[in-house]
Formats: sequence, C-alpha cells, structure tokens
Amino acid sequence: MKRHILAVAFLVLISAGGASVTPAQHGYRLEKSLKFAAGKFSKTVKGRIAGEQEKHEYKFKARAGQTLSVKLTARNRNLTFMILDAGDAPIGSAALKTFDWTGELPSSGKYRILIYSLEKTGNYALYVSVK
Repeated sequence: MKRHILAVAFLVLISAGGASVTPAQHGYRLEKSLKFAAGKFSKTVKGRIAGEQEKHEYKFKARAGQTLSVKLTARNRNLTFMILDAGDAPIGSAALKTFDWTGELPSSGKYRILIYSLEKTGNYALYVSVK
C-alpha cells in the first residue's frame, strides 16, 4: 500500500513539472518538450534512468538544414540515445553506445531524442543545440 501511494505521488510530481510519464510497452517513458529560451539555441537537461525498461523522450521542432548537436554525459556508460525524425526514422548513427552526435537535419518538423539504458540505472545530462 505504501509503495502504491509513493508511486502515485511520484507520477503527480512529474506531471506537475511539465513532463509526463506514460506506460511504454515494457516500462515507463518520461516525455518532455524542449523549449529554447528567446535568442538561445541550446539547452541542457538532467535526468535519471531508473532501469533498462525506462526511456526518456525529449521533443523539439527544427528546420531542414539546421545543425543538431546532441551530447549525453553519464557515469554509467550503458546509457545511450537515439534521434528520431517526424516519421520515427532514426537519423545519424543508430548504433548502440552513442554519446555524441552532430549533423545536418534532413527535414523540417518535430524531432525526438530517446535516452535509454542497455542495462542498470544512471543519472545523465543531455546537451542539445540547434543552429
């Protein structure tokens, strides 16, 4: 019963912070929009992956031809990310163990960065730049 109350409190706290937690096929997914401050082209967010079945998703809009830079910093080298375009197709290196990627975006629209763990848990900092 105590675990259930804590879980509900956690979900309410996350939802109040502008993020949402939704059940994924095999775990939970944190979803959050990245909004850049006026005149700014980059942002750093921090989070924690609680297990290999949890994924964090950061959404943002960008235009074709812009340069996207993504860097994931984590002590746990099993945390990695994947960048998806509006059609859910991976862009850049879809290889495992991706920590740093820079490239030109192929189309305008919404992009997503999925952070996940290949095993274990870990804290991370995600740097995103769109120019």
